[in-house]
Amino acid sequence: MAAKRKSQANKQETVVCFGGGNGITKYLIGPLKKDYRIVAATSMVDSGMSAGQLRQDLGVLPPGDLVKQLAAVSDAREWKVKLWKKRFGREQFLAGHVGHTFGNLYLAGIEHITGSFAKALSEAEIFLELGRHRAYPATTDNVQLCAELENGEVIVGEDEIDEPAKHDPGLKIKRVFLEPEAKAFKPLLKEIAAAKAVIFGPSDFYSSLVPCLLPAGISKALAKTSAKKIFIANTVTESGETGGFSIEDFVSVLEKYMGCPLDHIIMQYPPVSEESVLRWKKNYPSIMETVAGRVGLDGRKFIKTDIMMPDGEFGYDPKKIKKAIIRLINNRKKKKQKF
Repeated sequence: MAAKRKSQANKQETVVCFGGGNGITKYLIGPLKKDYRIVAATSMVDSGMSAGQLRQDLGVLPPGDLVKQLAAVSDAREWKVKLWKKRFGREQFLAGHVGHTFGNLYLAGIEHITGSFAKALSEAEIFLELGRHRAYPATTDNVQLCAELENGEVIVGEDEIDEPAKHDPGLKIKRVFLEPEAKAFKPLLKEIAAAKAVIFGPSDFYSSLVPCLLPAGISKALAKTSAKKIFIANTVTESGETGGFSIEDFVSVLEKYMGCPLDHIIMQYPPVSEESVLRWKKNYPSIMETVAGRVGLDGRKFIKTDIMMPDGEFGYDPKKIKKAIIRLINNRKKKKQKF
């Protein structure tokens, strides 16, 4: 009976999830949405593929990652979610994508006709029958993601950072910023203030996760909230973004843009094998090497646990991630770890 009451209480607690792409929807939002009220947040800086073309052609905000998150938090009937994800048209994009998703066209079309992204988001919430969950943009200002490289060169556009075509991917990123500067989406700030936990990732680091923290107001809200701040650390480095990064590098950079420390970092242990990395590179050529941590990490902050799929399969195990997060949110301690 007590366990049932605890479960019911959890469902009233809000967990804010920062990130973009398919990782956060598959590995985080899906597993947690039955146990907590989820607020997903994404950066709105896409400049490539379907979202980028709609942005360029119609002058609208890029809907791509938000469309994925809206589907993930939806309580709608199955046919609506399938339609939301359905692709139409024959335009060719990178990574084998063809056409535009219905969700991209829906958000872009309403914003283009009404001139209001808020109106488009509100209509999407109705169509997808959102109940207690929400998906919010980090900002509704029209911005581009920029990166200053170690040689002083500045590159513009999320797609060029994610898939380098015009610059040397071996050059390290010195900093990322928005052009022009942007203000945070106010409803998201309120959710951060009231959250039980704020979770970062899993996502591409500089092109999806860090941009969520750049709008003015986000770091201030994170510093003020009493929510636990948990990072699901990257298990491999990526060409053009994080080559050569250690676990400490990921944490140091993320905390810099957060403006406050993390409470916990969930890191893969044992580290991904070199054999697995070589095998995964055949399908994901941007992968570089496994992420390792140095000896002497604080075991109360750095939580080492196995969060990967079994048998060397690429990707995280949603059940393992959920178990680790719930344990941290509920203050359940594991046996003391030694590094």
